Amino acid sequence: MRNRKFAGAGLQINCVDYGGEGCAPLLFIHGGSAFGHWWDFVAPAFSARFHTLAMDLRGHGESGWAPSGEYGMADYAADVASMVESWGLGRPVLVGHSRGGLVALTYAAANPDQVRALAVIDSLPQTTPEMLAWTESMKSWRPRRYKTLQEACAAFRLLPAETHATPAMLQQIAQYGYRQEEDGSWVVRIDPQCRGRDPFDVLQYLPAVTCPVLIVKAADSPMITREMARRMAAAAPSGSMAEIPHAYHHVMLDNPEGLVRALERFLSGLERERPR
Repeated sequence: MRNRKFAGAGLQINCVDYGGEGCAPLLFIHGGSAFGHWWDFVAPAFSARFHTLAMDLRGHGESGWAPSGEYGMADYAADVASMVESWGLGRPVLVGHSRGGLVALTYAAANPDQVRALAVIDSLPQTTPEMLAWTESMKSWRPRRYKTLQEACAAFRLLPAETHATPAMLQQIAQYGYRQEEDGSWVVRIDPQCRGRDPFDVLQYLPAVTCPVLIVKAADSPMITREMARRMAAAAPSGSMAEIPHAYHHVMLDNPEGLVRALERFLSGLERERPR
């Protein structure tokens, strides 16, 4: 496991590389306020068949920050487009969670011939005016400073807070979520400006995605209902649905084994493809 840098749309984008070089690419995309290492309990399971990567979205983790606050869905998707164009690995399978699912969907709808398969995991189907107002207000948030990395990791929390993840799992990923400032303090690796959102409706994008699509619902999450998950799957020309038991919104932490099984079933039908 190592970090790799790719050229995004004007920014340097960091990816966690889990191995599998020589195989077709599989790109995991995290949700808002997260980072690539959130996939540490899922992504390694696929490196025997895919060149498996997990990106840090712009403004998150070790990726660059947008100097003028360009954090719209189109900006994130443009980073994916630039990465795919520059990396020379071929067409990716995209797996996105929450906001990352919307990023993957945006890219796949605009570039249907460039995506082998798409999995959208517990992504909010539509943004409401209330959510847009709340996320806009979050741009004024300022991160707390911690004296030590240990103190910062001890304060690490999920949002939403409900989870089946163990404290040890949370501490394992938390260590990658902070950076040390010049004064020695530790702060979370996130640009407050990236907490805003723009309006989005998944049902407007799914019909344009021609590759196989998997809509994943976390059983214990209120983010998406079963009925809506079925509607989303039906809206894609080649869509299907899976539900992961014993999982709140952060399914890759709550039930990583269940998510791996669902993704393996979905991807088992793909023909093997080598990089171009």
